[in-house]
Amino acid sequence: MIEVRDAAGIQRNDRQVVALVGRYAVISTGRHMVIVEHADGSTSSTNQVVRVVLDDMAWVDLRVRPEPEMTALTGKRVVATGRLIARSTREGPGAHPDPSPTLVDIESVVEQ
Repeated sequence: MIEVRDAAGIQRNDRQVVALVGRYAVISTGRHMVIVEHADGSTSSTNQVVRVVLDDMAWVDLRVRPEPEMTALTGKRVVATGRLIARSTREGPGAHPDPSPTLVDIESVVEQ
């Protein structure tokens, strides 16, 4: 498994399955709520998203994560495994790239 610990690793490993190593941080979106669709089809909303802050202070968004995970891992060093998207390539009317690197298809997030 490729380990990513800094911004250079983000660019080098775009669209690869990687293990991000860094600090788990919960970020408030303020008044802006994010709608979450659950496996059973129900929805809820939250104003908290997660990122992994790498050794050089670059970060990768994990977006919305389960509340128990956020409570247990906030501020701790973690390894998050999934597919790294260095820069989104959205297309279509009104679409624009997401400038934040994001981890998708997340397999696991565990304390290091």
